[in-house]
Amino acid sequence: MLSTDRPPNILTSGVKSIWSQGTVCEAIKLQRESLENPPSTLRDFLSTLQKQQLPRTASILRQYTEFI
Repeated sequence: MLSTDRPPNILTSGVKSIWSQGTVCEAIKLQRESLENPPSTLRDFLSTLQKQQLPRTASILRQYTEFI
């Protein structure tokens, strides 16, 4: 059973929880595609993550660019 205190750290845990890599990539892709004003390319999206002090997340997601 998952704890409700905080969500699983799916990116740094290697997606070893109930979340599959495909599920995570699909969620990130949907989030990126929902950014319409202005539209966000994958490069823009990863750059924004980097600027928001999420360099590790951006780095990990770069490994999955063909899926997001």
